[in-house]
Amino acid sequence: MLTTSHAIPRHSLPAFETIAETFGCALDIHAPEDTPEDELSLTWVIKQEEKNWLQTAITTTSAEQKLEIPILAWAKIPINVDWQAKVAANFPPLTMGSFFIARNNEAEPKNAIRLQIPANQAFGSGEHATTDGCLALFEHLYMQEERPETATAPTKILDLGTGSGLLAMAAAKIYPNSLNVATDICATSVRICTENCANNQVPHIICATANGFNCPEITNNTPFDLIFANILMNPLLAMAEDLITNLNNNGIVILSGFTPEQHETITEKYTSLGLTPLTHTQKTQETSMRQNIPCEWITAAFIKA
Repeated sequence: MLTTSHAIPRHSLPAFETIAETFGCALDIHAPEDTPEDELSLTWVIKQEEKNWLQTAITTTSAEQKLEIPILAWAKIPINVDWQAKVAANFPPLTMGSFFIARNNEAEPKNAIRLQIPANQAFGSGEHATTDGCLALFEHLYMQEERPETATAPTKILDLGTGSGLLAMAAAKIYPNSLNVATDICATSVRICTENCANNQVPHIICATANGFNCPEITNNTPFDLIFANILMNPLLAMAEDLITNLNNNGIVILSGFTPEQHETITEKYTSLGLTPLTHTQKTQETSMRQNIPCEWITAAFIKA
């Protein structure tokens, strides 16, 4: 096993948490007392054979965040520590509204809708507050029927940036006869999503690798009645026109991946393109709170009226 550490500004934390959630490596986040208030220290624990891809991921993410590329110093750690067990302990089963996210063979609560998603497989396996927010608005709008009468039950659903496939599978459990497409820019996530769909008895979900909307799985099935886009603010702004083009009239989009400070920017962009805000929710990123790093995330729903 190997370990390495480097510093980042607090605002870049979500991007680096995505690396850990996507590839299933152990990540410790802390704020040493002798560092600037805005700085965090990240410590990674990986297997020897994972060194190259993690180094590439850190370099790529640092560049995307416009940070100085860190020079990583690697150290060996004792092999008698069960790091896999330590990581698994940080990803217990979750209850999110009517949904129960099982990790292994845990029994779900009575009347809960079970989704089997092993921890640390891909982004969106349930730990992040944005996933919780998307599920909460989906349940509010579609399971509790708290949406405009013009927004009928969706027959075509798109989960953009699907990660583990959790949102696509949740929607497919409620609307089993819907045409359901799940895409991600990461081929590894798409492979994991496909496996999870089969394991959760929703193999009809179409899983595809795609950067944006230019892929046959989307273009052959557009427009969609419901679109999930749990990404980050900048991609949501960049893809807004394409997203709305692929949203059916009276269709609903559920957006997430932005902070309360960014909520107004998202709202202004999507309303300027003709959408009407329906509702939103704010969730706390609990893993960050455990590290004394407050982190609030907004999920918002809009309708193409």
